[in-house]
Amino acid sequence: MSMTLVEEGRRLYFRGAPYAIKDELKSAGCKWDADSKGWWMSAGRRAEAEALLARLEQASAEVNAELPPASGSMVDVTGNTYPVRDKLRALGGSWDAGAKVWRVPESRLAAAKAIVAGAPKDSNPPRYSRCKQCGARPNRRGWPRIYRNGICSDCYKDLAEDY
Repeated sequence: MSMTLVEEGRRLYFRGAPYAIKDELKSAGCKWDADSKGWWMSAGRRAEAEALLARLEQASAEVNAELPPASGSMVDVTGNTYPVRDKLRALGGSWDAGAKVWRVPESRLAAAKAIVAGAPKDSNPPRYSRCKQCGARPNRRGWPRIYRNGICSDCYKDLAEDY
């Protein structure tokens, strides 16, 4: 990673900061400037910014030293990859939108599989587009509603009347 500190006015910008380290920058008190598309810190905190930059560079060097060099063809990584997409990108992986799969260098496949295995479970249950009981679909106004359990509002009323 080749990040640099650039002073612009009263701000110190972290130029070349990868997306994967945004959480570390945010926790250190950096702010995102959407116009210049960069993370910044007040120029009065130069010593803190330089220490943060050195720490991030060292962490990046340690991670890259542990990984084998990227070699071989690109192989597919499947599973719940969305929560760990930043880590897969840091491994040298890329998202193939057509195949809907992450591809990483073959030499780093073991590390990628370990990352995906440690990913948190999917917390968003699937949304239903039709009722599980009667098969009804909502019209343009959204009626009947399909609840999270997959039953429409009409079937839910029928169930409530049974009790």
